[in-house]
Amino acid sequence: MARRLIDGEPFAFAGHEYLRGLYADESPGMVIRKAAQMGASEYAISRALHFAILRGGRTVYFFPSDHDVGEFSRDRFAPAVEESPYLKALVRDTDTAGLKQIGKGSIYFRGTRSRTRMKSVPADFLIFDELDEMIPANVSLAEKRLGHSEWGWSLRLSTPSLPEYGVDAAFGETDQRHWLLRCPGCGRWRCLEDEFLEHHGSPQDPRQEICFIKGEPGSERLVCLGCGATLNPAHGRWVAKHPERPTHGYHLSKFQSQIVSQQEREQGHHTKPSALLAEWRTTRFPEEFFNSEVGLPYLAAEGGLTEQELLALEGVYGQPDFGKGCVMGVDQGNGLHVVVKEPTGSGLVCTVRIHNEPMTDAVFSHLDHFMANYDVRACVIDALPNTHAARAFSRRFPGRVWMAFYSSTQKGGAAWSYDQEGSPVVSINRTEALDAWRDVHKLQQRRLPRDTNELAEYRRQMTNVLRKVEEDPVSGERRARWIKRGPDHFAHADSYAEIALGQQGGRSRVSVLVVG
Repeated sequence: MARRLIDGEPFAFAGHEYLRGLYADESPGMVIRKAAQMGASEYAISRALHFAILRGGRTVYFFPSDHDVGEFSRDRFAPAVEESPYLKALVRDTDTAGLKQIGKGSIYFRGTRSRTRMKSVPADFLIFDELDEMIPANVSLAEKRLGHSEWGWSLRLSTPSLPEYGVDAAFGETDQRHWLLRCPGCGRWRCLEDEFLEHHGSPQDPRQEICFIKGEPGSERLVCLGCGATLNPAHGRWVAKHPERPTHGYHLSKFQSQIVSQQEREQGHHTKPSALLAEWRTTRFPEEFFNSEVGLPYLAAEGGLTEQELLALEGVYGQPDFGKGCVMGVDQGNGLHVVVKEPTGSGLVCTVRIHNEPMTDAVFSHLDHFMANYDVRACVIDALPNTHAARAFSRRFPGRVWMAFYSSTQKGGAAWSYDQEGSPVVSINRTEALDAWRDVHKLQQRRLPRDTNELAEYRRQMTNVLRKVEEDPVSGERRARWIKRGPDHFAHADSYAEIALGQQGGRSRVSVLVVG
């Protein structure tokens, strides 16, 4: 770090002592779950430069979009090189903002929207900056760039968004290091993020006044909740919750920083924790506070279905092998995922079978048995990616099977029509359909059979699609979107079955049979 200058000043850890642990760590696999403006991107730049210079390897630095690439290369990376005579001398001629030759190594900058550009460069070290803003499938594609590397290093960093999604999911698989402060009075180790969640982030009373900031405005001090002794954020230690795990994970929150902005000083705050708690008590945007200030994921109460909500729908009956007057939803992906719903007053009945063989016409022929056994009157099947097999299935059951396409321009209810080949199709607004799907379960208008091991995967996938409301920073307009945090095929199959029920004019309570 003796070679790095930031804003014309030599790099220093003053006010950011927590960063020492990261800079001393050369683990080949690392995840950083972070609040905003914590120095993590500067660390990633340093790590990329260090790898290129000392190891001569090829680093691919990924961003959510090509626009982010241009901004980062111009505003962050270029100044880092220009301000250091040592680094500037090592940079060889480069043709674009997307490639920098450093000593014997190279650093490529790429957005993750173009799958073609992502596949064009093999890599030794991958860096994913703002992982939660990237498409998960494209991240998986990018990770294949390490296939022939002798190093195979990776660094994933991001401000979190939703629980068990993106960087939060990745962090959950690491050793989970937190910056703990040792109380000089009682000797206990304190984790400020945990204490914030316990005393301020409680869903029951999120504005409790129990706090670890004591004193009059302008003279506050950070204290131990056990004995009241003063704590110093600079005197901490990285402690892993799961030291046996090979991948290192770091959680960065603004409780660790001692840098107080001029605006915060003008408001009478002389410590970062004091300013943070004052903001928490007045904010209208708790999600943004959790994500950007504390570095924690946040899910609003209306965010999606929970395991507890699904278990509350459980009945006392098992799963039948036959039904009458049913509707069916089918989603493609790693096999066929099928949900059958029966319009009766007896509740929701599920049967689970696995169809994870390679996607062939023969696999689709299994659907014929369900059409017969459950007397399916209306079926909606995912049209992609195997459109040919889905169309052949619909032709075997004319007037009873529709191929589904999600459309962002479709407004209101599903639109039923025919494509150019005369096959029945239905256009569905994804957000509106999943909103309706969630609501019928939250309102307990559906029922599940008694719990079995077979249904565990069904319930898991039903909770893997999450609703997030985002506000446009300019217009203030709020829009909802559904994102996946893991396999969610059963959720979409269940939603397709709801669409099929609507096509039949179903308004009654229904029974459901899940066939996977």
